Amino acid sequence: MAVMDAEGDVAAAVRAIKQLSDTAAHQKGPKICIHTVKWPPQLLDTENMPMASVSMLHQCNRIFDKLLSLKEILNPSEEQQKCENFNSSELTDKAIASSVHQEMTVANRDMIDICRLRQ
Repeated sequence: MAVMDAEGDVAAAVRAIKQLSDTAAHQKGPKICIHTVKWPPQLLDTENMPMASVSMLHQCNRIFDKLLSLKEILNPSEEQQKCENFNSSELTDKAIASSVHQEMTVANRDMIDICRLRQ
């Protein structure tokens, strides 16, 4: 009842919940375990279906290297490295647009990327 009375007062609600938690933790006798709900099938399908497609492509010899995990597919190591190398000043709209413009210019061969030539 104390939690319900604490509506709008976060500190009072936290104190009431802490008191209930302490009381429940020190109770003797059988404890009731409430199991959490299983993942919905739609959520499982969002992981299983892409991996089934990847497996099928591998079987049809469309993927020749080792199979990647779903995490590796969705967040490749190249992107992780780029994120680690970025600083917050490079993430402005103007900086991103400039970077994309430069990459498109290099891709259209209107400009030579000297950094890539050095590698």
